This record gives sequence, C-alpha cells and structure tokens, in this order.
Amino acid sequence: MPTPPSRHVNPTDRAIGGPAMVEPGTGYVRALAQSRPMGKNKALGETYLNYVVPPKYGDANGFRAGSTFKAFVPAAAINQNIPLSESIYAPQEMNIPDAEFETCDGPYAGDGEGWTVGNSTGGDRDYNLYTGTQQSVNTFFAQLEVQTGMCEPIELAEKMGIVLPITQQVPSWILGVSDTNPLTMAEAYATFAARGKHCDALPVTQIPAADGTTVKDYPTSCETVMPGVTADAVSDVLRGVMEPGGFGDDIAPAVPSAGKTGTNNSNMAVWFVGYTPQIATAAMVAGANSLGHWVSLNGQTVGGSYISEAFGSTVAGPIWGDAMAAISARLDYEDFRAPAGDEIAGVLTTVPDVSGMSVKDARAKLESYGFVTELAGFINSSITADAVAGTTPAAGTSLGSGDTVGIYQSTGYVPPPPPTNKGGKKGGDDDDGKGNNGNGKGRGNR
Repeated sequence: MPTPPSRHVNPTDRAIGGPAMVEPGTGYVRALAQSRPMGKNKALGETYLNYVVPPKYGDANGFRAGSTFKAFVPAAAINQNIPLSESIYAPQEMNIPDAEFETCDGPYAGDGEGWTVGNSTGGDRDYNLYTGTQQSVNTFFAQLEVQTGMCEPIELAEKMGIVLPITQQVPSWILGVSDTNPLTMAEAYATFAARGKHCDALPVTQIPAADGTTVKDYPTSCETVMPGVTADAVSDVLRGVMEPGGFGDDIAPAVPSAGKTGTNNSNMAVWFVGYTPQIATAAMVAGANSLGHWVSLNGQTVGGSYISEAFGSTVAGPIWGDAMAAISARLDYEDFRAPAGDEIAGVLTTVPDVSGMSVKDARAKLESYGFVTELAGFINSSITADAVAGTTPAAGTSLGSGDTVGIYQSTGYVPPPPPTNKGGKKGGDDDDGKGNNGNGKGRGNR
C-alpha cells in the first residue's frame, strides 16, 4: 500500500494532502487517499469532502496545480516540429503583449496591458525544452507558448481530461490558474506514459451481484490524442526533472520515471505529478482551513514540520516519492521508448563513434540518429585512407536531431614526431655549447 498522506499531513493541519494513482493505457484507478478522513467530527479533522477527485464525485472545487500545466505546451511544440533543442533566452521578468498569444479564434484580446511574467527559478540565460522544463522557467514557457499559440496546448489538455473554463483560458493558464485535483492530473499525465493514449479514470470496472451475475460493467474509455512519438519526446523531456539537477532527483524511484513540479501563487497549493510506463501518480498538498477555504502553506506546521516556504518538490514531492517507493518493487523494470531523432526535431542524442567506417556507412548511421551529415575534410590518422577518422563534434557529444555532424576522412598517414630538443651541449646556439640559457642542462626558459 502507498504511504498514507497522514504521515506527511495530519488530519487537523491547516492543509490537505493526498495522492492518486492511475494505470496508463487503461485508466484503472489504483490508489486514492487524503489526509482528512471521512466523517462529521471537525475537531478530528474529518470531512465529507473528497479533495483528490473531481467535484462531481467529491463535492470539492479542487486547487490550482501550478506549473504542472506547463507539460502541455512542450507536447504542442513537438507536434508543431519546434525542435527540443530550440534555444530561447529567458530573462528574470518580461511583459508580452496580449496580441502575441494566438487563440483558436485569433489574437488574444486581453486588457491591453499584456502578461507580465517573472521567474521563481532560473532565468537570465538561454534554455531549450530540456533545460527550461527541468528548471521550470516561467519566462521560457511564456515565450514557447507564443510560438505554439494557446489553441493547440489548451485543446490537447482538454483531450487529456483537464477542465479549463473559457474565462480561465488566458496566457497564464500554463502556470495552473484553473482548479483541479490529483485524480484528474494523474489521468492526464498517464496519457504521456501510455504513448498518447488517454483513458478516462476508472475506479470501478464491474458491480457483481450476490448470485454471481453482473449488475453492471464499466468498460474502459480510451482515445489516442497525440502521436506516440510526441508522447515519447515529452517523457524524454520530463524525465530530466527526475535526474541530477532536476527538482525530482531526490525522490526518483528505482525505475525510470518522469515528472513535473507545481507551486501556485502565494504557495497555497503545491504539487508533484509524475509517472513510469506502468503507473502515473499525482500528489498534492494544499493549504485549507477546517472549512476547506484556501490558506497559504507558508509559515505553517504541516505533518509536524515547519514550512517556511512551500514548493512542489519539497512538500508534495515526498508524498509522491513515498507512494512510488512503496510500489516500485512490484513494477517490472521498463524504460520509456526513446524518441526517434528522425521523427522528432531536436531530440538530444549522443553522437555515435563511426571511426573506421566507410563514409557511406558512417553517413547512414549518423542519419539514422537524426543528424544531418557533411564532409569536413581530411585529417592525418592511422585509419585506412579515405575511411572515417572522426567527427565534429566528436563522438559522445550531445546534439539535437537535425543538427549537422561533420565527417573527417583519414589520410592514412601519420607524420613522424618532430625531433626533440634535449638541451645540453647540442641544445643551444651559443658557441660555448652551454644551451639556450647558458646552463647546459637543457631546461630552456625555466
């Protein structure tokens, strides 16, 4: 069983915590839990509201999911052939005019003041889809949204189960301004794990009668909403969050995983949503009083620990990590499918070693990795003449698919080393044979 959220959030805390687990490819709900138990005794933290499921099931409005909504923008960018290696300079703060954001009905008509967006992490340098996502850089994503437009990312999010009221379809929607819940977020991210196949969350599959007959079956309801290669590329980007340098590195399970943090304004709710190929989990901790009204998590004691400033990685992340650790031993070791460099632009791929191959074979191998090739001339090498002596950039370098790799051919000749000046009586030009510095010991300019 996953770790109960009450170990991280107590029932009477001014906060609510809970995870939801969904199986990719089926939508089967594998786990639901929240820190406030069912009941009417508010003094014990009991409630009749279920905060981890949609309002129609739990009567709770939900909480804003912060930057976990950013994941829908790279998916749209990949569909539009924007390279994963696309470099965007992300300042600490910037204002983007409303009209630069394209909706499904034309330029966004805001209040005329544009969107002023700033960073809580990163900034003031260039980022690509990998690094911008790993560091969750707001100004990077705002500019990426300008490139993709608002229409496709929003439509994709809705196809993945996210509810986005029309009044909240504003440029800043990618920072999670809409209320949602852990079950919905787990359902959405399970789509990436299932290689683009979205399935409605399904907590019950059948109601059997006492006599063995079936009262009702609940079949799966699934639809492919994005190409498999797009989902593969999103997973490749999101797995960087779980690797060294990412905010999920400390909670990564023993199997390959991908994820995204989320923190909303005033730190009222923090999230961690992530997945493996076999399970998607969303964990949330939200500040809420006994009536369920929002309060900031900052300055509170939650689960016995004081929170000076709440973040998805440090407050919701441990719930996610414990839940995944509890089940990871039962999961088969399965890796994500690597995105194909010849289908997805800008996939970061390691340049293979093609030394010793014929130019024809080397070109075929490099192009199968998604690189463009060109001849870069000849270099001296002991490798057979005209065969490949190396590449530029060298083997082992990470490049984006579509980048150019130069091929060096071998001359087949290695010139002899130049004679070594050993100093002494034969090392200098002075008539007295004492060497260049006159000490006769051949050390030159010491």
